[in-house]
Amino acid sequence: TEERERATEERMPSARAASGPRPERNWGRIVAVGLFVVMLAAVGLIHVMPMDQQPYEKAATQGLGQTVRIGAVHIALFPLPQLKFDRVIIGEESGVRIARINATPELGSLFGERKTFRRLDLEGLVLPPGAAGAFLWGRNASEMLRIERVTAKGVKLEFAGLALPPLDLDASLDAEGALRSVSLVNAERKLSAEITPENGKAAIELQALALLLPFGTDIALDDFSGKGSLTANELVFNEFEAHTHDGILTGNARLRWGAQW
Repeated sequence: TEERERATEERMPSARAASGPRPERNWGRIVAVGLFVVMLAAVGLIHVMPMDQQPYEKAATQGLGQTVRIGAVHIALFPLPQLKFDRVIIGEESGVRIARINATPELGSLFGERKTFRRLDLEGLVLPPGAAGAFLWGRNASEMLRIERVTAKGVKLEFAGLALPPLDLDASLDAEGALRSVSLVNAERKLSAEITPENGKAAIELQALALLLPFGTDIALDDFSGKGSLTANELVFNEFEAHTHDGILTGNARLRWGAQW
């Protein structure tokens, strides 16, 4: 028995030597991974965290000169930091309605009183009669709000008697918040317009594969192209060209609207 115990004790060191020293845990790596997971969780919470809409309503109301109501505000961090404004109404209940605004802010303005946005991407924009003029010739009424560019998909322009297709909009604004230029085009690119506001009017270039006149006639002008000026209630083409009834129509035109065309 003593010899057997002695032999067992002699074999134990060699077994320990064969297995080698116990690996030590890399606590630094474990802590780093844990912190990374916590940071990811925190970023995820921020990504869906609602924010107070009142500072943005105040800045927009002062900047636009009309009451602005925002249903909800959320911050998104991916792929770029953005603010998402849901259910936006400008003016009265029958005013401008926007389903969502994806806003790219200057990071410093997120927590400042003055709100500056590099770009606003609008979804579900509906412009009622009269709102287009304020959009074209309006000016920022306050330094609380600064916007550089506005884009929108499928804009609905509501004009009685005139059926316009949903249009995509791309507008740039100057340092004072006034519109510098705006382009409108429908999804099939069958209608496009370039508008440059200046001194209460706007230069306009309009092209359309088919243009239906809005005053009770079924005459359609094909391959229409015209240049002229636009005001809040009048469109003047100094020159235009179109095809109709197998012929070419050229000249100038004036279209006014109010209670009727």
